[in-house]
Amino acid sequence: MEDSDNFVVNQPPPAPAEQDDHNDNNSSREDFGKMLYGCEHYRRRCKLRAPCCNEIFTCRHCHNDAKSALSNPKERHELVRHDVKQVVCAVCDTEQQVAGICSKCGIKFGEYYCEICRFYDDDTTKGQFHCDDCGICRVGGRENFFHCRKCGSCYSVDLRDNHLCVENSMKNHCPICYEFLFDSVKGTTIMKCGHTMHMECYTEMIQQNQYRCPICSKSVLNMSRTWERLDLEIEATAMPEEYRYEVPILCNDCNCTGRAFFHILGHKCKHSFANAKTKSNNYNPAIIKKQREFYKNAKYVNKYKRIVKQQGEPSDGARQLEDEEEIEKTDKVDNKNKKNQKYSARSLREVYERKRDEEEKARMEREATILAKKEERQRAESRRKTLREKMFKKTKSGQPVMKYRIEHILETLQGSKG
Repeated sequence: MEDSDNFVVNQPPPAPAEQDDHNDNNSSREDFGKMLYGCEHYRRRCKLRAPCCNEIFTCRHCHNDAKSALSNPKERHELVRHDVKQVVCAVCDTEQQVAGICSKCGIKFGEYYCEICRFYDDDTTKGQFHCDDCGICRVGGRENFFHCRKCGSCYSVDLRDNHLCVENSMKNHCPICYEFLFDSVKGTTIMKCGHTMHMECYTEMIQQNQYRCPICSKSVLNMSRTWERLDLEIEATAMPEEYRYEVPILCNDCNCTGRAFFHILGHKCKHSFANAKTKSNNYNPAIIKKQREFYKNAKYVNKYKRIVKQQGEPSDGARQLEDEEEIEKTDKVDNKNKKNQKYSARSLREVYERKRDEEEKARMEREATILAKKEERQRAESRRKTLREKMFKKTKSGQPVMKYRIEHILETLQGSKG
């Protein structure tokens, strides 16, 4: 036996033509059955024995789909790809240790093979690559992706320094379908707030007219036109006097707190709108306010011109000539008219003081009216609070006191009759 072993080892190498034929045979044998075996998820020439349930499946997705459909929730589980130890050749049905080539028939289990992930795939057009930081295989080509260490996942190179990092954002579930995003085969997208979700879930959410992140409620799109339309609707819809008060607000977009006038359509954050910059197709409240003032003034000017035209008043040129004649007459006055001028100045001062007193009186009346309404609201709130306490008052046995409820019903009936 030792001699024969030595003879086999020391035999001369084959001729070049024979060596090429030998390599061609090995290559054809390794490529046998390529793209002919597999499942709906991957093309491969082997099956996996799941160590968790000791059953054979073509891939881990087939295993997860089958086990997640079980009626008993306790039997549902997922396959951990790194725990797979045994594979079964799809050509010769030989079960063996995890490897890239079958130990019996010599075929490749997959044109792409990752020993770490136990991953096989004959379709190399996907651009598979293994990311050491993620610990799993990705598709799309290594040159088209980079690993964001803070987010904990691989992103397209277009998002390098162009996305808001949220720690381990991909190691969470999709807020719509609740599928784990990190190893999902579906495409994902990053919203402006940094949170992630499936692309198809994002598209469906937008089609349902939902433009806020389901996690943090921040806007996921440029909402400038919507805010502009809403601002116009709020301005055109005046609230009743009893609802014209300020309420505390928390802005979802800038996370700032503040106060805004109550309105049924919405509350405008002063921080977000005051910091709006002049950009194309963006909402800028300052510019819109100036435009409204300009239109308002133009409307008044046009109205004045129409009135002047209807009354037949002199034009600006005729009015200017009259002013010049009046100045000439004033220059010719004598010393007697100076007393009249002093008297006129005194009269103007009296008119000014009288007007100021009237304005002060009107201001005090407005303040008194506002104070009276405020006191009335406070009294009404106190009455409601007292009535609520009476209505929820209970006896020792836990039963409601019907006395106060009957009194409230009688008062309501009397008020309706009056």
